[in-house]
Amino acid sequence: MQKKIALLFFSFYTIFSLAQYHELGVFIGGSNYVGDIGTDQYIDPNSLAVGIIYKWNTTDRYSFRGGMTFTNLTETEYNNNDLNRFRRSYKLNNRIQEVTAGIEVNFKEFNLHKERIDFTPYIFYGLTYFRFNQFFLTPNGPFDPPTVNDYGKDEKLAIPITLGFKLNPNPLFVLGFEIGARYALTDNLDGSNPENQYAANNDYKFGNIANNDWYIFTGFTISFTFGEIEHLTLYTFSTENWSRPMEEVNVLMKLLLNSLKKELNRLIDNDVKLQSVGDSNALPKVLKEELDFVIKKTMNNTGMTLTLALNYGGKEEITRAVQSIAHKVKNSIISPEKVDQSTIIEHLYTRNLPPVDLLNRNSGV
Repeated sequence: MQKKIALLFFSFYTIFSLAQYHELGVFIGGSNYVGDIGTDQYIDPNSLAVGIIYKWNTTDRYSFRGGMTFTNLTETEYNNNDLNRFRRSYKLNNRIQEVTAGIEVNFKEFNLHKERIDFTPYIFYGLTYFRFNQFFLTPNGPFDPPTVNDYGKDEKLAIPITLGFKLNPNPLFVLGFEIGARYALTDNLDGSNPENQYAANNDYKFGNIANNDWYIFTGFTISFTFGEIEHLTLYTFSTENWSRPMEEVNVLMKLLLNSLKKELNRLIDNDVKLQSVGDSNALPKVLKEELDFVIKKTMNNTGMTLTLALNYGGKEEITRAVQSIAHKVKNSIISPEKVDQSTIIEHLYTRNLPPVDLLNRNSGV
């Protein structure tokens, strides 16, 4: 009994999880670096940054997100208020290629199915793996640019954290603006603290070598939605369930009634169309009325079609279909020679549903 109640709650949760979309899009904006060279401004995009983004919206609050971003971190010391840095004349140009994965959390429920505009702030965190150029600098005196000594590439990890705001003008795409910081697990994006074969040479080090470098992405995202599940059928109450103790049956009927009342707005918000298969006339009157009401309220929704199998049984369905066909044959509505698979399908409860792609049978309930 408890398993069946838990399954019904889980099923309604699954509806809205599966009704969500995947997203694939692009990031276009700028990047800037924060470290031992150049300005001390934290958000100062000065170089083009582009990337691709993928999201799997598991619910309307949480998404798994991954992506790749490319940029050239550039910085100069001619544009800051620190005279010592200005005289040093150091410059930075480092190509960054990163892969990031993590979790995006919406501050409020964000429904991709809504016809009207919806919006939410969000936060993203996870892990970044990036590739960059290794180099060190040798000074050439005041006001003269230093010599850049490249010695290959390296890969490191970074900790990303992004704050953003997004909205969906329609169910087909999502627009966003975000600022994403990367705390690099290295202090050598600017050549101030050489690593590997030059790690022991203190003559090449400068600045605060106790602090790692940061780089920041600021820009816009646009992503297109896809991957909606069109049909989902939940086997809610079978004809065999009437043989259970009446106390259990009453609890199940009450639970279903409360769920229909509670979930109506979410069905509408998620553009879910509700229908039922089975002999619903045998259900309690108040439940039948509520079911018909919810079906009527959602009949014009164009998203996923949710079908509840209520008072449904395979044997009963076949028996009913055969009786209906036999009645039509007897009354010369159809001839026996014309009865084929399509005739049987047309007389099943599921005649308006597509063929089943996946069947999940929960045992012991």
